Amino acid sequence: MAPASRAALADVSIPPVTVPHSLVAERRHLTVLLAEVGDSTALASRMDPEEWQGMLQGYYATCAEVMALEEGYIAQHLSDGVLVYFGYPQAHEDDAQRAVRAGLALVEALQAFLPSGEKSPLRVRVGIHTGPVVISAVGAGARQELLALGETPQVTPWRGSGARPSLGATRK
Repeated sequence: MAPASRAALADVSIPPVTVPHSLVAERRHLTVLLAEVGDSTALASRMDPEEWQGMLQGYYATCAEVMALEEGYIAQHLSDGVLVYFGYPQAHEDDAQRAVRAGLALVEALQAFLPSGEKSPLRVRVGIHTGPVVISAVGAGARQELLALGETPQVTPWRGSGARPSLGATRK
């Protein structure tokens, strides 16, 4: 990552996004990005659980900083990844391009991220897909979350599954 890009990451403030869980289901065009730690099972097996937790916290922080630069909305933190929406809560004409730039920037930012005891940088697998979705509160009671539903978020993990971590992506 270029020095100017690193400086930009350090200066990013991530504004809180308040999500109304009483939201009526809303249909919209969305680009979904899923970024997962490559070879996470093998990596976790070589680390103490507390080291693994600390490494993931650093990974999540890097993801948040990078995604904020392109106005991506982190919808979920997964066990070893993040699910990010481009086009929610604010849509842009270039949301798909923003997602691609964010995915590439994340791969680049993680080149300097060396997990404890490892000899090579953390690798990430990125999948991106664009299409129509319904944004809706999902769940019951106090445990509700806002999710995009439809083919697009279902297909996104498959976009990254064919890619070697940090080295490429598949295309539809």
